Amino acid sequence: MLTTLLTIALLAQTLTVTVKPATPFTITWDQLVQDPMPAFRLWCDATIVKNYANADLTKGPLNADGTIPYTAQAPGLAAGVHSCFVSAFNDIGEAKSDPIPVTAGTAPATPLRLKIVVTVGGGH
Repeated sequence: MLTTLLTIALLAQTLTVTVKPATPFTITWDQLVQDPMPAFRLWCDATIVKNYANADLTKGPLNADGTIPYTAQAPGLAAGVHSCFVSAFNDIGEAKSDPIPVTAGTAPATPLRLKIVVTVGGGH
């Protein structure tokens, strides 16, 4: 029972990723086997960032659920928080994955040990 509760809690978490600004990073996704296989593209902030050629993609072995894992390099993103997803497309249409937030860069550290300084005295 405890294992089930932990699994459910993990599934409810939102994935947040931090990468270095303007630095390429690796993405992966799974795709159902289709004939013919669709083409893929990376979107961030409602804009196509990269259309992947077959040579840009690394395919893994077939998963037990009938999907194929794909790996590709994403180009670097400008500093800031982005919403990114992968889409599969062909002549008939386009299907989009769920977006994930990608933060390029690091927010400043939290200021520490804030104090209020009160000066007493010095009367006239």
